[in-house]
Amino acid sequence: MNFINSSDTTNSTEMHRSELPPWLFHFVIPIFFSLVCVIGLIGNGIVVYIILRYPGMTSLPNLYILNLASADFLFLLGLPFMAYFNTTKRWIFGNVMCKVVMGIDGFNMFSGIFTLTAMAVDRYLAIVHIVWSKNYRTVRKTKVVCASTWVFAFAVVVPLWMYSATQTFNGVTVCNIICPVLIGQLFIIYTFAVGFVLPLICIIVCYCRILVYLTNGRSRQRRRQFHVGRVGAMVLIAVILFVLCWLPFWIVRLLLISDDHSNTLVSQVSYYVSVFLSSINSCLNPLVYAYFKQDFQDVIKHCICYCKSHKDTMSRLRCSSC
Repeated sequence: MNFINSSDTTNSTEMHRSELPPWLFHFVIPIFFSLVCVIGLIGNGIVVYIILRYPGMTSLPNLYILNLASADFLFLLGLPFMAYFNTTKRWIFGNVMCKVVMGIDGFNMFSGIFTLTAMAVDRYLAIVHIVWSKNYRTVRKTKVVCASTWVFAFAVVVPLWMYSATQTFNGVTVCNIICPVLIGQLFIIYTFAVGFVLPLICIIVCYCRILVYLTNGRSRQRRRQFHVGRVGAMVLIAVILFVLCWLPFWIVRLLLISDDHSNTLVSQVSYYVSVFLSSINSCLNPLVYAYFKQDFQDVIKHCICYCKSHKDTMSRLRCSSC
């Protein structure tokens, strides 16, 4: 999200590439984004298909996973447009697509962290308030929470829909987020607080409360009975990956609030590194789900056995128990 002054007449197509080698734009960026897009679409597509296809997969954690995978899949659909723009520094897709792609890009980030926050709160309730949560942690209410994260994410990125527009400099059309400097600076600070700092604080508090509850058990029996579990570990790893992938993004955006250092080599390298890392997050999440969720592993094994069963009779007999 790069805000520029609406009165700026500088050719923004050179803002991030003047000091960088041409091979970065001709080879590295297209190849990198192509790999991320293909791997991410396949991974998140499989996750969405498994949860929707198999009725037994509609557990509460899986509904949150479906929420995350759907947002990542939507983001990856728009990634080729962003890849083309970052490669050529030209926008040929029109003003409407500029707004759509910019909005989806921001929406993915906020819906992701809001869903991870909801998952952390859900883990806290399931472990610390187990009796209360049995009556209130229902599939219906979880769906409402997931829908709320989407609504809230859309509300946060409304300025992106409003200020995203195409601009032409010296015959070159680009897609930018154009607004007065003060509004741009305030929006970056506001979204950093709402979309990163506050959710992260909430997640840390939830896990600290869980750890305190587990370590201060009155007996070893209770400590054996209640534990963070694979779902809790999955949420924690997903949060750590989110922080590692998105923290550089926010650091760069906060440092570049002032345009004084936007054309230095360090700022240009930092900009693209932050873009790469934030994109990677969407294709790493399915690997986390597959590693920690036993039901995902069981379904995948079943599908593999089913495919093998069509090759020969012996395979069909071996896979009958899948």
